Amino acid sequence: MDGLPVVLGVRYGQHLQVAAFAAEEAARRRSALRVVHVTDDPVTSPPLFDDVTAVAAPHRGLVVEHATVRGDATQVLLDESRLASVVVALDAGHQVDGQLAFAMHAAVLRAEPLHVVHAAGVGGDHATSSQRGYLLEQAVDRWRCRFPHVTVHTDVEPDHPVHACLAASVHASVLVVGQPLADHHRPASRAVVSRLLRRSAAPVAVVPRAHDRAGQPA
Repeated sequence: MDGLPVVLGVRYGQHLQVAAFAAEEAARRRSALRVVHVTDDPVTSPPLFDDVTAVAAPHRGLVVEHATVRGDATQVLLDESRLASVVVALDAGHQVDGQLAFAMHAAVLRAEPLHVVHAAGVGGDHATSSQRGYLLEQAVDRWRCRFPHVTVHTDVEPDHPVHACLAASVHASVLVVGQPLADHHRPASRAVVSRLLRRSAAPVAVVPRAHDRAGQPA
């Protein structure tokens, strides 16, 4: 499995449709699906595990975790949210040290793992995806050496940058993106950041590309 689990908070009677969406997302991310049922009485509550497992069955190999917890639903979900990560979106092959510096420091301050996402676009071939994955790992490895205690997951997603970042933001404490270049020939990057600022499920940090340039690894 890659990355953190997809966490699903459920209420009996409304869980099947939501579970189907969460199972699809977990399978796409190659993560576990963690089902959290908050109840006043775990003994008499209707069993949800079998229902969710059945919904997840079409996704072969998907691991389903289940927890029935007594307590306040809001507090339990807040506790579960501590499984969140700092997410940084990178354009492999371009200057990314500023974003990685900010994201690594944010992960240290939050005591969270770092999830690095690169959107390779729809319809790319395997060779291109592999090359971008190599460039991504090359950029991240230099920062892994500087922050050895930060757990780092990297993903090359065959998706549009907006879609990939919005999906990742659902599980993020903060989404880190690079400031668009002041270049009128690249309006797409400005449009991407604008849409993320409006629609991200997590706070968005727009980092100048020169951020912490003096402190970048050799």
